[in-house]
Formats: sequence, C-alpha cells, structure tokens
Amino acid sequence: MARINYRSARKNYTCSRCGDTISPGEPYRWAKTRYGPKIIRCMKPSCEIKASELTGSEKLSQLYAVQEGLQDLQIASFDTLQDLSAELETFSEQVTEVAEMYRESAQNIEDGFGHSTWQSEELESKADEVESWADEIHEFAAGIESIETFCTCTHELDAHEERKDGETICLDCSKEQKEGVEIHGYEEDVDRWQDEAADLVTQAADAMPSL
Repeated sequence: MARINYRSARKNYTCSRCGDTISPGEPYRWAKTRYGPKIIRCMKPSCEIKASELTGSEKLSQLYAVQEGLQDLQIASFDTLQDLSAELETFSEQVTEVAEMYRESAQNIEDGFGHSTWQSEELESKADEVESWADEIHEFAAGIESIETFCTCTHELDAHEERKDGETICLDCSKEQKEGVEIHGYEEDVDRWQDEAADLVTQAADAMPSL
C-alpha cells in the first residue's frame, strides 16, 4: 500500500478533494500508488487520504471503501433501525461481490494451468475470508433491526398509537393511569437505540479481514 507523505508546499497546489489552493509554506499531504496519479490533499480532516485510495488492488480498494463507509455512517441521519439495517445489507452485498471477484480470479488461474496452484488457492482463501465478513455484516444488520425500541416512558413503541387528533399516546401508560389523569405523550428514546446501533456498526467495520 502506498505511503502518505507530509511536506510544506514550495509552490501552489490544488487539493484534489476540496479544490482549495495550497499556498507556498502551507503543509500538505501526498501519496502515489503504483499505477494511479499522484494524490495531493490539504490538511483539512475532511480531505484525508483514505486506505481505499492507497492500494493498487481494485478488490482491496472496494473492501476498504466499505469499511470507510461503515465508519462514516451518521447514525442520527437514519429515521428507523430498519433503514440503518438496510444500509448495512447493502454493504454486505458489496463485500459479497468482492468475494466473487476473488473466486473468479482463482478460477481463471486454474483454467489457465489446468489445475489449482498456490496462487489460486490463496485467492480462494481470501474469497472465504471476505465472504465471512459479508456474513458478519449481514448478522450485524439483523442485530440492529432487532434492537428493542422504547419511548421515554419505558414502554415499547409497539404500545403506542396515533389518535385521530394526530397525537401519539402510550396505551400501556393509559391502562396504568386512573380516569382523568393525563395520558403520557409519545417520545422515542432515540439516544439509547442509536448508541446500541453505533456499537454494532463499529463492530461490523472492525471485522474486516487482513488480506
């Protein structure tokens, strides 16, 4: 994998991510893969050079991109656990596609030699590891969807319903309260399920195999 280098600019450069000018004397980072163009970036955190850009392997680049996608997920941007789970399923499918690419490469080698070789066996082994990661992401997606969701009155969300006037009430609270006592309103305990989901997403990203 290409190495990230840090220097002070001696002339004007353009950050290839944000397009800002890097003036003489300003620090910048750069990297050069074996076959790709030189990457020049300013020092803003949003312009970091990621692992998916540093490898010359298309397969590894796609795997790193999935890991980075998992790491960059903004949990708060998802309205429901189901939506977040579906996003992880998409990542799982992308990883499965890479596993198939490894198997296809192995098969091409075997077809060329007429038998298996250490290279084809190594590729098959990598395919197994990648496929295992896809399965793990799928399991984490299922785990996210199964997180129990509650409202701030501690009852499950399934115990709530929307009334004709548009207000959502907790049926369990209403059963527990005496007639004439105000019914609890609905307020989802978002922070709790987001924290649990974020932990599972982190585990999914960390599960990427070392190839």
